[in-house]
Amino acid sequence: MKTLVFTAISTTLLLMSCAKCVNCTKGSSSEKLCESNYSSSSTYEADVNMKETQGYTCTAE
Repeated sequence: MKTLVFTAISTTLLLMSCAKCVNCTKGSSSEKLCESNYSSSSTYEADVNMKETQGYTCTAE
């Protein structure tokens, strides 16, 4: 049982460390977008692209 709990915690930490996030800024506005908050990577990428077309500058963290 201890091994199972350790494996679950390790997997969760690994996934958190691989989270893909960008910080989008425009003037004094700032918004952080993380792929883990979206249902799919294509939805995340579409949102980042939309921010950039709105004049935001998005940089990876």
